Amino acid sequence: MRSTRFFLDPHTARATWTVLVILGALGLAYAVRGVLLLAALSLFFAFLLFPAVRLVERWLGPRRLLAIVVVYLALLAALGGAGFAVGPRLSTEAQSLAQKLPDMTTRIQSGAVFGGFLQRHGWESSEIRELERLVQTHMGGIIGYAQQASAALLTWLAGAWVIVLIPVFAFFILKDMERLTSTAIWRLGPRGS
Repeated sequence: MRSTRFFLDPHTARATWTVLVILGALGLAYAVRGVLLLAALSLFFAFLLFPAVRLVERWLGPRRLLAIVVVYLALLAALGGAGFAVGPRLSTEAQSLAQKLPDMTTRIQSGAVFGGFLQRHGWESSEIRELERLVQTHMGGIIGYAQQASAALLTWLAGAWVIVLIPVFAFFILKDMERLTSTAIWRLGPRGS
């Protein structure tokens, strides 16, 4: 039997070390989950644009950078056109909602919104009155939850600027894709061939 310097035999020490390394890797992945998500979404976006870049590259010749710029400009033009088509209607709907919001809030707090909706769907008036009573009883909690949800949405929107980084990183992935894949294949290829 071999003597060990530590209290653990070598097999147990290796197993413990393996578990600690895996836990450390999982902890690191959790700590940088935002960056990993950004990288994954950028890779996915590049994957979606790759066929269009290849098609434009066939028309323009072997100038990948120009092909990527053309695809990005076409994508921006399509998004701008969609915004131009939908924007005015969305603006009118938002103004209409802002005008109706005080009345809607009053109707929701009184429970009148639920009564009309449920009556149209075949509920009996006694059930509707009971539901309206429950809504009135728990209105403070409902409003609290709605405020928490809207605060969480605003917090998310404050960090949504990161979405702009996805196409930027995808641009660099598309630009250097062949070099990256050939390096990866060379590194992961069979040894000794």
